Parts: sequence; structure tokens; C-alpha cells
Amino acid sequence: MKKLYFLLAFITITGLATAQDEQPTAKKKEDIEALKVAFISKELELTPDEAQQFWPLYNQYYKELKAIRLANTDDVLEKDEKVLALRKNYKDQFTKIIGPPRVN
Repeated sequence: MKKLYFLLAFITITGLATAQDEQPTAKKKEDIEALKVAFISKELELTPDEAQQFWPLYNQYYKELKAIRLANTDDVLEKDEKVLALRKNYKDQFTKIIGPPRVN
């Protein structure tokens, strides 16, 4: 799970860094996405079979995480609780695909 948190932090920082410039073009977004996929795949040492199962699940996780973070609510604790619940739910699913050592 530590690797996953590290990867999420990396993605967040990458997003913040690109937010400093003008709005990214579609090409920039694609390039960033490709870098993210390559980085995560390398760090988790995903086999082709694992990657085939991992990426659809990760994309769904990231979509839900983004929705929680963009929700219009001032209650930070509520957002944190939702993020934690989401992480717990997906941790079990990621563990089934890549095993506990790489999820932690």
C-alpha cells in the first residue's frame, strides 16, 4: 500500500506541476498519462496479465477518487473519510490482482 500511496502522491504532484502552466493541451495530457502508466507499471513490476487486470481497476479507482476530491463540500473530514473508505475498498481488489507485498 505504501507504493500505491507513493504513486498517488507522484500523480498528484505531477498534476500540480502541470497546473502551473497554461491549460495542458490534449497532447500534453496524453504524454502525462503515458508517463504515469509507465512509472506505475515499472514500480509495481506488473506482468502483462496483471497490467490487463490492474489498469481498468486503477482507472475506475482514480475516477472515483477525483470525483470525491472535486466534490463541492467544505467538510474536509467527510472528504477524508470517503477517500479512506475508497482506499480500503480498492486495496482488497488490488491485492487480488498484484498481491499484498506490492499493494503495501
